[in-house]
Amino acid sequence: MRLGFMRAVVLAGAAALTTGAVAGAPTAAATPAGTVLAKTGALTTYTGTVPAGTATVTSITVRQDLQHSTLAVSARWSAGTVPKTIAVGFGRWNGKECDVDGDDGAHAYAGERGFEVYIPFSGAPVLGQATRAARSVTASLHDTRIASREWTCAIAAHRGANSADLQRFSPVSLASVRATPRLSAKAAPKKRVVRGGTWVKVKVTVRNSGTGTASRVRVRVAGSKRVKVKGPQARSYGSVVDGTRETKVFKVRTTRKGRYKVTVTVRSGSTTLKRTVVVVRR
Repeated sequence: MRLGFMRAVVLAGAAALTTGAVAGAPTAAATPAGTVLAKTGALTTYTGTVPAGTATVTSITVRQDLQHSTLAVSARWSAGTVPKTIAVGFGRWNGKECDVDGDDGAHAYAGERGFEVYIPFSGAPVLGQATRAARSVTASLHDTRIASREWTCAIAAHRGANSADLQRFSPVSLASVRATPRLSAKAAPKKRVVRGGTWVKVKVTVRNSGTGTASRVRVRVAGSKRVKVKGPQARSYGSVVDGTRETKVFKVRTTRKGRYKVTVTVRSGSTTLKRTVVVVRR
């Protein structure tokens, strides 16, 4: 395992670690469903032993956020002396190993000066923030170049004094996190009591709380043969952007006295939602 120009950064000295949101990160934007938003990996398998009294790093997780151009690294360890160095390399599989020393590679360190990432040809390291708890450290930074890096794998090492590797973590492939819409629907009122052939307004709201835009959203309102819908039974809501909602009003009435169910069906791709409105005519 090669880590190229990776150098030791001491994790001791918690006073120098800072807390807070990643400075300069842009606001999230609507993204088509299926778009890769981020790449993540968890490194848990390792070789090597640590000296008595030194903490053992149990896991390291990484996230390359393509949507916001941020990079995050977190590590957890057991009880003992705080690890001096957590080194993480990002790169591509070359058929034999995870090559983090190529032109598209990068090397990251969470340390007493915050968070440092070395990107080839960038000169000085990119600086971020790090927060340490009793048995963990979480670090993140924002840089526009991160979104353009086509990393497919990551490796890591826990280093002790003189930059000697105490633990070497097996390389992992980075998994893609894709934009996924999450629709919910509400039909109001749930129940309405009327006299005569009064038209009842049914307000249908479709909300997208997911991470991608829902396209070709259609809503259909229908009931038994005694239920009439004013205008088209099915209407297009178009695309519902993540973090937004769309509302349309349908009008229904019954032709005879009785209790009738009106079914509201929402469809988008493989998603189908159904809601019920009860109309009672006296």
